[in-house]
Amino acid sequence: MDEYQKKTFFPCLNGHNAVICGQAGTGKSYLLTKIVDELRGLGKSVSLTSSTGISATQLGGITIHKWAGIGNGRYLNEEILHLIRTDERYNSNLRTIRNTDVLAVDEISMISTKVFNQVEFLCRKLRCTDKVFGGIQVVLCGDFYQLSPAPNFAFKLTFLNMLFLISLSIKSYIGKQIKCL
Repeated sequence: MDEYQKKTFFPCLNGHNAVICGQAGTGKSYLLTKIVDELRGLGKSVSLTSSTGISATQLGGITIHKWAGIGNGRYLNEEILHLIRTDERYNSNLRTIRNTDVLAVDEISMISTKVFNQVEFLCRKLRCTDKVFGGIQVVLCGDFYQLSPAPNFAFKLTFLNMLFLISLSIKSYIGKQIKCL
């Protein structure tokens, strides 16, 4: 790990929320998995999620949609809240949200404001608290320049200013040097 990565790694181990940004190949997902592994080693219940099935599979996680039980997002906040509380098909989502200590989200630039807001709403309501994300520690990771951000992407939400005091923008490439011919 380089010095930039350590500036995010250690505060995350102490319960701080963080945003990890940078270009492709800079080690964002590597850092995220290191944080997740270390937090799990400390006995934390960590949910590793991503915006798409492919990226979630590569990380060994699940989509944020599956984690929260929102599926394709067709339900309004109150409707999905009612379903998760009353429909036994959503029991695993209810348990997961209530028992998660840390929510790690990769490819955050591909998550819309609507989805991110709905996940935050569910965490708060299902954990019966007014704390943002129901008090769950949140670590976000993504590249806002790799692909165009989702319409009304998540960083337009006002509660994020209160939630994230630590952000890391990784600028150097990690791994093999690319030789130009």
